[in-house]
Amino acid sequence: MKDHKKNPKNKSRVLGQLLKACQKLIEVVYPPLCLCCQQRTNHLRCLFCQSCLEHLTLLDQEHRCTRCFVQIEHTGMCRTCFSYHPPFKRHAAACENYGPPLALLIHLQRGEAALAKTIASLMVMQHNKLDWPIPDWIIPCPTHLFPSFHPQGKLTRQVALEMAEIFGRPVCNALKKSIDYAYFGALDSKQKPTRFSAALYKRADLSDKALLLVSLNPDQEERKQACEQLQGFFPKEVYSLSFLSSSD
Repeated sequence: MKDHKKNPKNKSRVLGQLLKACQKLIEVVYPPLCLCCQQRTNHLRCLFCQSCLEHLTLLDQEHRCTRCFVQIEHTGMCRTCFSYHPPFKRHAAACENYGPPLALLIHLQRGEAALAKTIASLMVMQHNKLDWPIPDWIIPCPTHLFPSFHPQGKLTRQVALEMAEIFGRPVCNALKKSIDYAYFGALDSKQKPTRFSAALYKRADLSDKALLLVSLNPDQEERKQACEQLQGFFPKEVYSLSFLSSSD
């Protein structure tokens, strides 16, 4: 009888039953809700309900500029990229700026740090879908003047670190935001008195390397400024990938 009680298989079975009972109790007290529509999901680990999950899809390259990813009616490049050579080789976004993807970003900004891995996985999937080359360096695009003191200042870096772990490539803080006092007085209220500047926080040689600029939801002007600064390191090529599509 004693040997039967000491059997490790029986102990593991009892522990498994207790865990299942605790999980059911948690689901009753704190039911798992969809991040987007707040409807109940099938499991605690499910971020979205089945209906919202069907709308969590990657953007397609069809009917988009092959350079800047804006929507166009024809194939190839848009008129802007055809007449003006942008400071990046390719730019793309992983998801649309609404629905489940937007819900992921909102909850990440609210402090749910574990979602950084989910967002990074979607961006890597889009990178592979577009058949882009594996970057030599991953560059997070800064969003605030003082990221260390802002609660959302490190979100892009968190996503970049998760992507770097998947790619097996290093991350470099090559960019920072600064106030451009020369333009400050001439700007109206809709324009931003901030500019990107290049500053390597790590001793890294970015020359003749493939760089991937990672951002969450930048506007076109910020993306252009960031890529222009990266060109100062004389890279081989600069790719730009954002999680959500630009609202511009």
